[in-house]
Amino acid sequence: MAKGEYDTRSKRIGFDKWNLDTMEEVGDLFSDLFRRVLEEGLKFAAAEYECEAYFPIEWAFGDDPEDGVGGPSPTDPTTIYVTLPLGVDDDEGPRWKFTLSDLVDDAIRGWQVGEKIGDEHKPNALAIRDSLRALADKIDGYC
Repeated sequence: MAKGEYDTRSKRIGFDKWNLDTMEEVGDLFSDLFRRVLEEGLKFAAAEYECEAYFPIEWAFGDDPEDGVGGPSPTDPTTIYVTLPLGVDDDEGPRWKFTLSDLVDDAIRGWQVGEKIGDEHKPNALAIRDSLRALADKIDGYC
């Protein structure tokens, strides 16, 4: 799995904005302590544990294809799972799922001026296109 690199520019989590039922139940003193413990724990986890990213389709083979963590194989082959290994086992930490296809679609929508990509965004769009094409060529070299 590819290892993520922690971005030290990350800001602290705004627990003071959260309105959790538990916070109301424990009162002001414990609520503040609870927020501080959560914040410190997540700050430690984000800085000390490397998140991992992978294509779950890597495990989609055989008679019963799956996603590598006991779920069905993704329908979009560009699906990417990002996990933070905080669980008891490697596969039990928090996991996020997104697709490379959606990222490209979102970027295009953000760059669009009418039906085309705006001139100021074309260099970035072409850089992504060229990088994806190089990755496709790399896969072709191994197939």
